[in-house]
Amino acid sequence: MDDIEPSANTIGFVSRGNDKNLPFVISLAEKASDLRFKIFGHLPAPPKNAPSNVEVVGWETDRFKMFRSASIWIQPSE
Repeated sequence: MDDIEPSANTIGFVSRGNDKNLPFVISLAEKASDLRFKIFGHLPAPPKNAPSNVEVVGWETDRFKMFRSASIWIQPSE
């Protein structure tokens, strides 16, 4: 197993549907351009006009790898 340390400025978010408030995450990324946002999970559609500090990763089967990839995780449900 590799020892990957997440960047201190990386925020993770898992989206599994519209109830997880992806628009809030995008607006937060727009306001916090010094942070990096990694979006995991199934998205109904890629976020339109997402800022450059947003990375849509998609579904990750290795949960350990996923959770190691960000130093902070948010769950802004509607």
